[in-house]
Amino acid sequence: MTSKKQIEANRKNSQASTGPVNISKTRFNAIKHGILAKGVVIRKGDGKENKKDFDFILNCLKEEYFPNSFTQEIIVEKLAVDYWRFARLIRCEKGLIELKLDYTELDLENQREINALFTTPSPTIDIKREIEIKKSINNLPDMDKLDILSRYETSLERRIMKKINFLMKLKKR
Repeated sequence: MTSKKQIEANRKNSQASTGPVNISKTRFNAIKHGILAKGVVIRKGDGKENKKDFDFILNCLKEEYFPNSFTQEIIVEKLAVDYWRFARLIRCEKGLIELKLDYTELDLENQREINALFTTPSPTIDIKREIEIKKSINNLPDMDKLDILSRYETSLERRIMKKINFLMKLKKR
């Protein structure tokens, strides 16, 4: 905890400050603000995302945390970006599983057609039931991919929580 004497000394010193001497590194900060929001939304291809959805998340976070400084504004924006990436991660995992299921179904149907050409017909087996059994066995993508997604998910969750905690500390000041 900072002592009263130290706080008073800090106040005195801050009165003597004339601001930054060299602004060459900071002069574009206002332009940079918002750059994360502009760059995070995918605007092309099959994975195209809707900027309005991102803006909705950002606005909800702004309403919740009501940033009243430039630093708080940036932290809220970074928080929105992390939430956006987290949602994309969930969509990616879903896509990998669906892709695996589609290939399983296609592979089974092709295998049955090939077998039918070279063997005598066996008693009728419900192909849909066979597909469901195979899907339940093979419904996850490669464990390597899931492991990478899981680590990324954990990292994003940690970053989100750190930002929320930091914002809460800034609000208490």
